[in-house]
Amino acid sequence: MKSIALRIAAVVFAVSLPFAAGAQELAAGSVWVNQNNSTMTLTSVDPNTGLMTGTFVTGVGCGVGVVRPLSGFYNQGAITFTVNFQECQSATSWSGQMSSTGSQIVTLWYLAVSGPPAWNSVMAGSDVFIRR
Repeated sequence: MKSIALRIAAVVFAVSLPFAAGAQELAAGSVWVNQNNSTMTLTSVDPNTGLMTGTFVTGVGCGVGVVRPLSGFYNQGAITFTVNFQECQSATSWSGQMSSTGSQIVTLWYLAVSGPPAWNSVMAGSDVFIRR
């Protein structure tokens, strides 16, 4: 069992190296599109605090095509951002890493739906954003 855990840890480490090592800077004005045709456009990235703002337009689900505010943080390749889907009564947060080439951001996301806690009130998945 210990051997399997060590192998898994080694694979996770090896897979994450290309994303963490030598990460590129994230620039205001950059546009990113994921595999679902959702678009993230950054309007500001503060070089001192990492605070970033922008807009997000989902390509799937509730509220397709609506421009929403996005806010989050960027720190030397690590990124996290959140979008409020007001009319959908949900909010989604993404966390991930920019590739060492600066051409993509690989993320995991959680979507929380308002209402009493239930087995299906929080969903999870992954997205890969490509710089356009």
